[in-house]
Amino acid sequence: MPCRFYAFTLLAALLLLAAPAQACRFIPQDPAVLAAAAKVAFIGTIRTDEVGLIFFHVEKGIKGVKDGDEFTVEMGKSSCDIRFEVGQRWLYQGQMQMSGSRMLRDEYGRDMVDNMAYAAKTYGADALKGGERVDATLEPTCAPWDGAAFSLKLAGGTIATVYDSLTKLEEKPATAVAVYPLDGKPEHGKGTLYSGMCRDRGEIECRAQTGMLSIGSFDSAGGTGMLDIQEGEHSSRIVFKFTRVNRKVICG
Repeated sequence: MPCRFYAFTLLAALLLLAAPAQACRFIPQDPAVLAAAAKVAFIGTIRTDEVGLIFFHVEKGIKGVKDGDEFTVEMGKSSCDIRFEVGQRWLYQGQMQMSGSRMLRDEYGRDMVDNMAYAAKTYGADALKGGERVDATLEPTCAPWDGAAFSLKLAGGTIATVYDSLTKLEEKPATAVAVYPLDGKPEHGKGTLYSGMCRDRGEIECRAQTGMLSIGSFDSAGGTGMLDIQEGEHSSRIVFKFTRVNRKVICG
């Protein structure tokens, strides 16, 4: 009997170790019920992630918080915890997937149309006003070796130049994200980053930095994306919406 018992215990342990991790499972509930059950509800944007401590800027307080408040969430590690990212905009009703929270805009500046329609219907269109997305322009230019490039200019003066053709972006699948390292190296697919009050890169207030440029959406009129800026141990993120400046550029 003891031998059989130990063999059964060992087999059970092995099966447990071999079992794949289970995804979060829950029974969907009526959105109105979830909204009523929420202790805190608001529309806001994530400004900072400090080692898993998420800081929301509350743009529209609905329950438990006021407009302009800062709300902090400690991000959990279970499969049912929402994975928050800096730059995202949320209708927040809790940090778990079953809480009824809905992403309104992702970290690449792309609007979640269905979720925004739900928020507008439930809380009114005025609740969606605001959001922290910086205006920008994007236009073709030339690389130092006379190859094709493009330049992104953000309101406030930051300029990112990428040594790549806009044709590549035009061919990008709608759901894909184009990522470009901004390390100052004169290589195809990379680029430079200058921040400060930059009307051109020669001004004293304009300083070279490193970072990463990501283009989330792109069409003939414009698109959205995010810019991660690295300065020593400090990093920051800008989510932007750009319009295209269509002008003919001859390189070479």
